[in-house]
Amino acid sequence: MFKLLAEGLAAKGIASLRIDNAGVGESTGERVEHFKQRVPHIRAALDMLAMRPELAGVPFGILAHSEGTMVATELWAERAEVIDFLVLLGAPGQDGRTVWIDQQANPARFAGSDDARLGEIRQIFAAIADAAIAGDRAAITQGADRLFATVGLGAQEIAEIREGFIDRMASPEMRVFLAHDPVPAFAKVTDPVLAVWGTHDQLTAPAINVPPFLAQRSDAGALTAAVLPREDHFFLRGEGLAPGEHENGKMELSDAIVALIATWIERSGSSRDRGAQ
Repeated sequence: MFKLLAEGLAAKGIASLRIDNAGVGESTGERVEHFKQRVPHIRAALDMLAMRPELAGVPFGILAHSEGTMVATELWAERAEVIDFLVLLGAPGQDGRTVWIDQQANPARFAGSDDARLGEIRQIFAAIADAAIAGDRAAITQGADRLFATVGLGAQEIAEIREGFIDRMASPEMRVFLAHDPVPAFAKVTDPVLAVWGTHDQLTAPAINVPPFLAQRSDAGALTAAVLPREDHFFLRGEGLAPGEHENGKMELSDAIVALIATWIERSGSSRDRGAQ
């Protein structure tokens, strides 16, 4: 997704810097445990660009996706004088607990379940999320076993996924994400923001994630919010595939997202002149 997006923007005259997370690919350092630990890494990359004399006066923005949007808004508070705009794709607008429960308890995942069963499944996911925030592995384990029994998984499937599910829910990554509310950081942003979701996004559904951005935007900034039709969380499409359906080797980045970002940056994102900062 990010390679294709960078190439699409470059074709329209917009340069970008992409880096792997620490400990990923050829990047050195220890892998981060949660998204907040990525902030200093992205800050260092931004500071490096800001010091280059040939980029004096060039507007700088951060384009972020999904959990990365929370890195972007947290970083804006530290480098508001350097950052000129933000592009947030598939951004969570609710606390992580709410977003995760909405993802996991999506009725589409439990076809044939009646309202009572769907309600029970949602309650179990909520209990697991609360246990993860509290760092209570025993309660996570209890919730996982109840969940697997309720959705009717077989013994072999449970044996294959049980420990991995428990480990993930007990990890610092999930504990920090589930407890985090992204709105306070976003509400402080006074630079132009483009926030985009897809109608078929099942990970950060527009119905629950767009309203907080509209309600909490800073009066001093400018927010452009868009929900693109027939796009999923990753803005990827495959010929002959339904929105949200992915198949290796068949996916291409949507032309619509590249065109929207490029047009918006030209009109709004590059409007502030930073002079020779």
